[in-house]
Amino acid sequence: MWQDFYLRFNDKAAHDQLADVMRDCAAVDEIGIIQRNDTGSTSAGYHVNIRVAAGEALPEPLLAHVIAAPALPKRSFMREV
Repeated sequence: MWQDFYLRFNDKAAHDQLADVMRDCAAVDEIGIIQRNDTGSTSAGYHVNIRVAAGEALPEPLLAHVIAAPALPKRSFMREV
């Protein structure tokens, strides 16, 4: 089983400073800037989805960047069946 986390950084430079920390995670989906197709507006920040094994803690330096899971995520990891 897995735990998924949704992270938002101020910008790509802030993300890049912690890229080495993310290598210890099971999976990383670097989304970047989210732009709406209908309006062209962007969501604040630089977005990353991270997966870790159930029971494992998210690396401490990443905790400050965790946001609530989106109600309707456009991208997510596949669920185990």
